[in-house]
Amino acid sequence: MVASQEREVYVKSALDAWRTANTQTTTNSNALNCCSNQRPDYATLVGRSAAAIPSNQKLIDVYEEAHQDLIQSVKDHEDAVKKIDDFEKDHSTTYTDFMDLGMEAARLMIDEYKRLFISPKGDYYSISNAYMAARVLNPLVVSHMDMEQIEDAIKDLAQFGFDEFRASNGIITDLIEEIPAYLAVVNATNDSFWSLVEGAEKYDADLKKKAEKNPEKYTGHTLRNDRIEKAHRVWEWWRAKCNKLTYFFVAARLVALIKISSAAVECVFSQVKFIVETSGVSVLEETLKTRLIERVNRYP
Repeated sequence: MVASQEREVYVKSALDAWRTANTQTTTNSNALNCCSNQRPDYATLVGRSAAAIPSNQKLIDVYEEAHQDLIQSVKDHEDAVKKIDDFEKDHSTTYTDFMDLGMEAARLMIDEYKRLFISPKGDYYSISNAYMAARVLNPLVVSHMDMEQIEDAIKDLAQFGFDEFRASNGIITDLIEEIPAYLAVVNATNDSFWSLVEGAEKYDADLKKKAEKNPEKYTGHTLRNDRIEKAHRVWEWWRAKCNKLTYFFVAARLVALIKISSAAVECVFSQVKFIVETSGVSVLEETLKTRLIERVNRYP
Protein backbone atom coordinates (compact mmCIF):
# COMPACT_ATOMS: atom_id res chain seq x y z
CA MET A 1 0.00 0.00 0.00
CA VAL A 2 2.76 2.36 0.90
CA ALA A 3 4.68 1.49 -2.23
CA SER A 4 1.61 2.18 -4.37
CA GLN A 5 1.19 5.65 -2.83
CA GLU A 6 4.82 6.51 -3.36
CA ARG A 7 4.55 5.52 -6.99
CA GLU A 8 1.54 7.83 -7.51
CA VAL A 9 3.39 10.75 -5.96
CA TYR A 10 6.34 10.11 -8.20
CA VAL A 11 4.19 9.96 -11.34
CA LYS A 12 2.32 13.11 -10.34
CA SER A 13 5.60 14.94 -9.78
CA ALA A 14 6.88 13.81 -13.18
CA LEU A 15 3.70 15.02 -14.91
CA ASP A 16 3.90 18.42 -13.23
CA ALA A 17 7.52 18.79 -14.28
CA TRP A 18 6.61 17.89 -17.86
CA ARG A 19 3.73 20.39 -17.92
CA THR A 20 5.97 23.13 -16.58
CA ALA A 21 8.68 22.46 -19.20
CA ASN A 22 6.13 22.30 -21.99
CA THR A 23 4.56 25.62 -20.93
CA GLN A 24 7.96 27.38 -20.91
CA THR A 25 8.85 26.08 -24.39
CA THR A 26 5.56 27.34 -25.80
CA THR A 27 6.10 30.75 -24.26
CA ASN A 28 9.60 31.07 -25.77
CA SER A 29 8.33 30.00 -29.19
CA ASN A 30 5.56 32.59 -29.11
CA ALA A 31 8.08 35.27 -28.14
CA LEU A 32 10.28 34.39 -31.08
CA ASN A 33 7.33 34.49 -33.45
CA CYS A 34 6.33 37.86 -32.06
CA CYS A 35 9.75 39.30 -32.69
CA SER A 36 9.78 37.88 -36.19
CA ASN A 37 6.39 39.36 -36.97
CA GLN A 38 7.40 42.77 -35.62
CA ARG A 39 10.65 43.11 -37.73
CA PRO A 40 10.47 46.56 -39.44
CA ASP A 41 10.24 46.86 -43.21
CA TYR A 42 13.02 49.34 -43.93
CA ALA A 43 12.18 49.66 -47.60
CA THR A 44 8.65 50.71 -46.64
CA LEU A 45 9.96 53.16 -44.08
CA VAL A 46 12.02 55.04 -46.72
CA GLY A 47 9.16 55.04 -49.19
CA ARG A 48 10.66 52.55 -51.64
CA SER A 49 9.16 49.37 -52.82
CA ALA A 50 11.10 46.15 -53.02
CA ALA A 51 11.27 46.60 -56.80
CA ALA A 52 12.98 49.97 -56.37
CA ILE A 53 15.84 48.53 -54.32
CA PRO A 54 18.86 48.13 -56.69
CA SER A 55 20.17 44.70 -57.21
CA ASN A 56 23.81 43.75 -56.75
CA GLN A 57 24.37 43.75 -60.53
CA LYS A 58 22.99 47.25 -60.85
CA LEU A 59 25.31 48.45 -58.10
CA ILE A 60 28.23 46.83 -59.90
CA ASP A 61 27.23 48.56 -63.15
CA VAL A 62 27.05 51.97 -61.44
CA TYR A 63 30.44 51.42 -59.83
CA GLU A 64 31.97 50.41 -63.16
CA GLU A 65 30.52 53.49 -64.86
CA ALA A 66 31.97 55.78 -62.13
CA HIS A 67 35.30 53.98 -62.44
CA GLN A 68 35.41 54.60 -66.19
CA ASP A 69 34.52 58.27 -65.65
CA LEU A 70 37.41 58.57 -63.21
CA ILE A 71 39.80 56.96 -65.69
CA GLN A 72 38.68 59.39 -68.40
CA SER A 73 39.11 62.38 -66.05
CA VAL A 74 42.65 61.30 -65.22
CA LYS A 75 43.43 60.93 -68.92
CA ASP A 76 41.99 64.38 -69.69
CA HIS A 77 44.13 65.87 -66.90
CA GLU A 78 47.26 64.20 -68.21
CA ASP A 79 46.51 65.45 -71.73
CA ALA A 80 46.08 69.01 -70.42
CA VAL A 81 49.37 68.86 -68.50
CA LYS A 82 51.14 67.57 -71.62
CA LYS A 83 49.73 70.43 -73.70
CA ILE A 84 51.02 72.94 -71.13
CA ASP A 85 54.46 71.31 -71.13
CA ASP A 86 54.57 71.33 -74.92
CA PHE A 87 53.55 74.99 -74.98
CA GLU A 88 56.26 75.93 -72.49
CA LYS A 89 58.88 74.08 -74.53
CA ASP A 90 57.86 75.92 -77.70
CA HIS A 91 57.10 79.39 -76.29
CA SER A 92 59.15 79.89 -73.12
CA THR A 93 62.78 79.63 -72.03
CA THR A 94 64.74 79.12 -68.86
CA TYR A 95 66.50 81.93 -67.01
CA THR A 96 69.89 80.55 -68.07
CA ASP A 97 68.88 80.37 -71.73
CA PHE A 98 67.45 83.88 -71.53
CA MET A 99 70.68 85.26 -70.06
CA ASP A 100 72.75 83.44 -72.68
CA LEU A 101 70.57 84.89 -75.42
CA GLY A 102 70.89 88.38 -73.93
CA MET A 103 74.66 88.08 -73.62
CA GLU A 104 74.90 86.85 -77.21
CA ALA A 105 72.89 89.85 -78.40
CA ALA A 106 75.03 92.26 -76.34
CA ARG A 107 78.32 90.57 -77.17
CA LEU A 108 78.96 92.80 -80.20
CA MET A 109 78.52 95.95 -78.13
CA ILE A 110 80.63 94.56 -75.28
CA ASP A 111 83.43 93.58 -77.66
CA GLU A 112 83.31 96.99 -79.29
CA TYR A 113 83.48 98.72 -75.90
CA LYS A 114 86.47 96.62 -74.89
CA ARG A 115 88.20 97.39 -78.19
CA LEU A 116 87.72 101.13 -77.79
CA PHE A 117 88.16 101.64 -74.03
CA ILE A 118 89.86 98.59 -72.46
CA SER A 119 92.43 97.53 -75.03
CA PRO A 120 95.73 99.47 -74.70
CA LYS A 121 95.51 100.10 -78.45
CA GLY A 122 91.93 101.37 -78.22
CA ASP A 123 91.02 104.83 -79.51
CA TYR A 124 89.77 105.96 -76.09
CA TYR A 125 92.02 103.91 -73.81
CA SER A 126 94.23 106.85 -72.77
CA ILE A 127 91.46 109.36 -72.24
CA SER A 128 89.31 106.89 -70.24
CA ASN A 129 92.27 106.18 -67.96
CA ALA A 130 92.89 109.92 -67.63
CA TYR A 131 89.27 110.54 -66.56
CA MET A 132 89.50 107.70 -64.04
CA ALA A 133 92.70 109.26 -62.69
CA ALA A 134 90.97 112.63 -62.29
CA ARG A 135 89.00 111.26 -59.32
CA VAL A 136 92.13 111.86 -57.25
CA LEU A 137 91.28 115.56 -57.51
CA ASN A 138 87.85 115.03 -55.94
CA PRO A 139 88.09 115.58 -52.15
CA LEU A 140 84.92 113.54 -51.66
CA VAL A 141 86.60 110.52 -53.30
CA VAL A 142 90.29 110.79 -52.43
CA SER A 143 89.57 110.38 -48.73
CA HIS A 144 88.55 106.78 -49.47
CA MET A 145 91.67 105.95 -51.53
CA ASP A 146 94.87 104.48 -50.14
CA MET A 147 98.34 105.89 -50.85
CA GLU A 148 99.11 103.45 -53.67
CA GLN A 149 95.88 104.26 -55.48
CA ILE A 150 96.54 107.98 -55.15
CA GLU A 151 100.06 107.69 -56.58
CA ASP A 152 98.87 105.54 -59.50
CA ALA A 153 96.10 108.04 -60.28
CA ILE A 154 98.57 110.95 -60.23
CA LYS A 155 100.83 109.14 -62.71
CA ASP A 156 97.87 108.47 -65.03
CA LEU A 157 97.10 112.23 -65.17
CA ALA A 158 99.86 112.40 -67.81
CA GLN A 159 97.44 110.70 -70.24
CA PHE A 160 95.50 113.96 -70.50
CA GLY A 161 98.36 115.13 -72.73
CA PHE A 162 99.09 118.43 -71.00
CA ASP A 163 102.72 119.57 -71.19
CA GLU A 164 102.61 120.27 -67.45
CA PHE A 165 102.04 116.57 -66.80
CA ARG A 166 105.01 115.41 -68.83
CA ALA A 167 107.80 113.70 -66.91
CA SER A 168 110.32 116.30 -68.07
CA ASN A 169 108.49 119.04 -66.20
CA GLY A 170 108.53 117.12 -62.91
CA ILE A 171 105.01 118.09 -61.78
CA ILE A 172 104.06 114.44 -61.27
CA THR A 173 106.88 114.09 -58.74
CA ASP A 174 105.82 117.35 -57.08
CA LEU A 175 102.23 116.10 -56.83
CA ILE A 176 103.34 112.88 -55.14
CA GLU A 177 105.38 114.85 -52.63
CA GLU A 178 102.40 117.12 -51.92
CA ILE A 179 100.05 114.22 -51.14
CA PRO A 180 100.37 114.52 -47.32
CA ALA A 181 99.51 118.22 -47.42
CA TYR A 182 96.60 117.56 -49.78
CA LEU A 183 95.15 114.84 -47.54
CA ALA A 184 95.56 117.06 -44.49
CA VAL A 185 93.45 119.77 -46.13
CA VAL A 186 90.84 117.20 -47.21
CA ASN A 187 90.58 115.64 -43.75
CA ALA A 188 90.37 119.07 -42.09
CA THR A 189 87.22 119.91 -44.08
CA ASN A 190 84.13 119.80 -41.88
CA ASP A 191 80.92 118.26 -43.18
CA SER A 192 79.21 121.60 -42.64
CA PHE A 193 81.43 123.12 -45.34
CA TRP A 194 79.44 121.46 -48.12
CA SER A 195 76.22 123.11 -46.95
CA LEU A 196 77.75 126.58 -46.77
CA VAL A 197 79.16 126.94 -50.29
CA GLU A 198 77.52 129.34 -52.72
CA GLY A 199 74.18 128.02 -54.01
CA ALA A 200 74.07 125.10 -51.56
CA GLU A 201 71.29 126.57 -49.40
CA LYS A 202 68.89 126.94 -52.31
CA TYR A 203 69.67 123.47 -53.64
CA ASP A 204 69.14 121.85 -50.25
CA ALA A 205 65.83 123.71 -49.76
CA ASP A 206 64.58 122.62 -53.19
CA LEU A 207 65.66 119.05 -52.47
CA LYS A 208 63.74 119.08 -49.20
CA LYS A 209 60.58 120.18 -51.02
CA LYS A 210 61.03 117.42 -53.57
CA ALA A 211 61.40 114.86 -50.78
CA GLU A 212 58.16 116.08 -49.18
CA LYS A 213 56.33 115.92 -52.51
CA ASN A 214 57.80 112.60 -53.66
CA PRO A 215 59.34 110.84 -50.64
CA GLU A 216 59.71 107.52 -52.45
CA LYS A 217 62.09 109.06 -54.98
CA TYR A 218 63.94 111.73 -53.01
CA THR A 219 64.11 110.49 -49.40
CA GLY A 220 67.77 109.97 -48.54
CA HIS A 221 68.88 111.86 -51.66
CA THR A 222 71.93 114.08 -51.10
CA LEU A 223 74.39 116.07 -53.18
CA ARG A 224 76.43 112.88 -53.60
CA ASN A 225 73.58 111.47 -55.73
CA ASP A 226 73.61 114.50 -58.02
CA ARG A 227 76.70 114.59 -60.24
CA ILE A 228 76.17 118.17 -61.39
CA GLU A 229 75.65 119.55 -57.89
CA LYS A 230 78.53 117.45 -56.58
CA ALA A 231 80.85 118.85 -59.27
CA HIS A 232 79.73 122.38 -58.39
CA ARG A 233 80.52 121.98 -54.70
CA VAL A 234 83.85 120.26 -55.41
CA TRP A 235 84.91 123.26 -57.51
CA GLU A 236 83.83 125.60 -54.71
CA TRP A 237 86.03 123.54 -52.39
CA TRP A 238 89.01 124.11 -54.66
CA ARG A 239 88.28 127.82 -54.76
CA ALA A 240 88.29 127.92 -50.96
CA LYS A 241 91.42 125.77 -50.50
CA CYS A 242 93.56 126.88 -53.49
CA ASN A 243 95.89 129.00 -51.36
CA LYS A 244 96.80 125.96 -49.22
CA LEU A 245 97.94 123.78 -52.13
CA THR A 246 100.26 124.46 -55.04
CA TYR A 247 100.65 121.57 -57.46
CA PHE A 248 97.32 119.91 -56.81
CA PHE A 249 95.51 123.18 -57.56
CA VAL A 250 97.39 123.47 -60.85
CA ALA A 251 96.36 119.93 -61.76
CA ALA A 252 92.74 120.64 -60.79
CA ARG A 253 92.62 123.76 -62.97
CA LEU A 254 94.03 121.91 -65.97
CA VAL A 255 91.56 119.05 -65.68
CA ALA A 256 88.65 121.45 -65.14
CA LEU A 257 89.54 123.20 -68.42
CA ILE A 258 88.80 120.05 -70.41
CA LYS A 259 85.46 120.35 -72.13
CA ILE A 260 83.97 116.99 -72.87
CA SER A 261 82.58 116.90 -76.40
CA SER A 262 78.81 116.92 -76.64
CA ALA A 263 78.83 115.58 -80.20
CA ALA A 264 77.74 112.09 -79.11
CA VAL A 265 74.87 113.48 -77.02
CA GLU A 266 73.74 115.74 -79.85
CA CYS A 267 73.80 112.73 -82.17
CA VAL A 268 71.46 110.85 -79.84
CA PHE A 269 69.05 113.81 -79.61
CA SER A 270 69.07 114.08 -83.40
CA GLN A 271 68.21 110.39 -83.80
CA VAL A 272 65.44 110.62 -81.18
CA LYS A 273 63.92 113.53 -83.09
CA PHE A 274 64.09 111.58 -86.36
CA ILE A 275 62.47 108.44 -84.85
CA VAL A 276 59.65 110.39 -83.19
CA GLU A 277 58.91 112.31 -86.40
CA THR A 278 58.84 109.04 -88.35
CA SER A 279 56.94 106.83 -85.88
CA GLY A 280 54.78 109.47 -84.24
CA VAL A 281 54.61 110.77 -80.70
CA SER A 282 52.66 107.69 -79.57
CA VAL A 283 55.62 105.38 -80.11
CA LEU A 284 56.23 103.04 -77.17
CA GLU A 285 59.20 103.85 -74.94
CA GLU A 286 60.75 100.40 -75.42
CA THR A 287 60.35 100.66 -79.19
CA LEU A 288 62.00 104.08 -79.15
CA LYS A 289 64.93 102.77 -77.12
CA THR A 290 65.42 99.75 -79.39
CA ARG A 291 65.38 101.82 -82.59
CA LEU A 292 67.67 104.41 -81.01
CA ILE A 293 70.24 101.77 -80.05
CA GLU A 294 70.09 100.32 -83.56
CA ARG A 295 70.71 103.71 -85.18
CA VAL A 296 73.34 105.08 -82.80
CA ASN A 297 75.57 102.04 -82.29
CA ARG A 298 77.91 101.01 -85.07
CA TYR A 299 78.46 97.33 -85.70
CA PRO A 300 81.44 95.84 -87.55
